[in-house]
Amino acid sequence: MPAPVIEDKEEIEVETEEVVLYTDSTETSYEKYYESKQTWYDFQRNKHVLKFRVDFDSVQKSKANRESLEWRDFKTIVRTEKEGKYKPSSFNLVYSWGKLYTNLIENDRPMIENLASEFYEYQLKNELSRKQFAELMITAIQDIPYGLVLTDSCKVERVKPCIGNIKFGLFAPAEYVSNLHGDCDTRTVLLYTLLSRFNYDVAILSSKEYRHSMLGLNIPATGKYKTYKHKKYYFIETTGRGWSVGALPKDFSNINNWDVVLMHNTNI
Repeated sequence: MPAPVIEDKEEIEVETEEVVLYTDSTETSYEKYYESKQTWYDFQRNKHVLKFRVDFDSVQKSKANRESLEWRDFKTIVRTEKEGKYKPSSFNLVYSWGKLYTNLIENDRPMIENLASEFYEYQLKNELSRKQFAELMITAIQDIPYGLVLTDSCKVERVKPCIGNIKFGLFAPAEYVSNLHGDCDTRTVLLYTLLSRFNYDVAILSSKEYRHSMLGLNIPATGKYKTYKHKKYYFIETTGRGWSVGALPKDFSNINNWDVVLMHNTNI
C-alpha cells in the first residue's frame, strides 16, 4: 500500500548506514547474513547504536513465502450496514490486508528474533522503561530512509528511491531488515512484529482514502488516537523522523478515514 513520502518533522544529523552481506566460515561452521549498523536519535535526542542482522537463508524463505501467497487466500466477508429497520443486511466479499499482514508476521517472527533480542538486551543494559523501550524501536525504524515499494514498475514521476514489481507492494519483515528499503506498510508490519513480540497492545491502522498505513499503540500518551473496542490506539507515523506517539500528519488527520485491520492477540 504505497503512500506519499512523509517529510521528516525535525532536522537532525543523519548517518548513512548500508547493509552488508557477510560470510563467516571455519572448519566447523558456516554463516551467511545481512548486517547493518544503525545509528539514530530517540524523541529525547538520546543517541543509540545497534546492529540489525538477519540470516541469508531466512531472507530467502521470507521472500519465497511472500511470493507464494495469492490475494484469493485473504478473502473475507464484510457485512454492510442495514439500510432500514426491516431491510436485511447485505454482504460484500473483500480482500483483507490484515490477513495478509498476519501471514507475513507469523512467518517471519522467528526469522527476526535475533533483532528482537538485540533490542531487548539493549533495553536491559540501559535500564529503559517500557515506554522508552517502545520509543526505542519506533524511532529506530523512523530513522531508516524512505523507499517506495510498488507492485508495478517504477515510473519517472514516482518517488525515488523506488523498487518496482514487488508482490503486494511491500517487503516482509526479514526482507526489510536485509535491504532497509520500505514505505509505510513495510515499516508498520516490521514494527508490529517487534512490538507484539514484547506484548505491547499494538494495532495496524489502514486508510483507503489516504492510501497509507500507520501503527496504533495503546500506551499512555497525548495527541491523536483511534478508539477501538473501548481502547485508545495512538497514531504512530513510521515514514519520517521525529513523529512522536500521537502525532498525526495534517494531510491524514480525519480519524474516520482510518480502520483497524490488525490487533495483537485479537481477531477482527
